[in-house]
Amino acid sequence: MSQYRAGNRSKLGSLMRRFSFSQKEYFKVDLVKEYSCHRFAIIGEERTGFPPLGVFEAMACGCIVIIDPTKYEGLDMLPGKNCLEMGLDINESIDRAMSLSAQEIEQISNSARNFARQNWNSNTIATLWKANLEL
Repeated sequence: MSQYRAGNRSKLGSLMRRFSFSQKEYFKVDLVKEYSCHRFAIIGEERTGFPPLGVFEAMACGCIVIIDPTKYEGLDMLPGKNCLEMGLDINESIDRAMSLSAQEIEQISNSARNFARQNWNSNTIATLWKANLEL
């Protein structure tokens, strides 16, 4: 068993535990309710480098996610169509999002919702896995 799983209490391990929370806490939150109350979402990347599930959950609820498109290459995340691009300055990115017209917000929100629901539902994912694993 790895040391970190055996309860190693190193200084690094203690520091890392301070900046993370249990997955159980994540599932206590009603994400649909939370995301449905907002029009925009900024969600950080996973430590693994994979896109976080929260991005697609937010999109499915109609949130416009503000992302770094280079982290989502090959996933058809198109700034201005189904998401917004994160700039170098977070305040600039927020200001840009807030400057959109109500019509632009509604259009991108609907596009994001449709994109997530069409491309990230269980049937689509199962079909992709089956095709790529040659089952």
